Amino acid sequence: MSQKNKDLEDLLKPLKDIAPNDLQMQQWQNAVQNELTTNKAASHSNIKWAFQLVAATLIGFIIGVLLFKNNSERESSSQMAQISLEDATFERSHDNLD
Repeated sequence: MSQKNKDLEDLLKPLKDIAPNDLQMQQWQNAVQNELTTNKAASHSNIKWAFQLVAATLIGFIIGVLLFKNNSERESSSQMAQISLEDATFERSHDNLD
């Protein structure tokens, strides 16, 4: 294992002595700054997308509840009418029609 480390050190030794010039440092700093700005914008976009998803889910849930509630009311009223008609006498059913 130490032989591999020694070989690696020998390979990297010439690179340790190299220092970047000012232009390379400026390019690197600009690239890092651009990456940070891009990540911040992407993060803001992800948060905005998440809020939109939550809002759409909530609206969909509310609409679904309202539709289900309306359907259940219609079914219960039609069932009640059906039960009433089956149990009604001739006079009572005609009385309801007036």
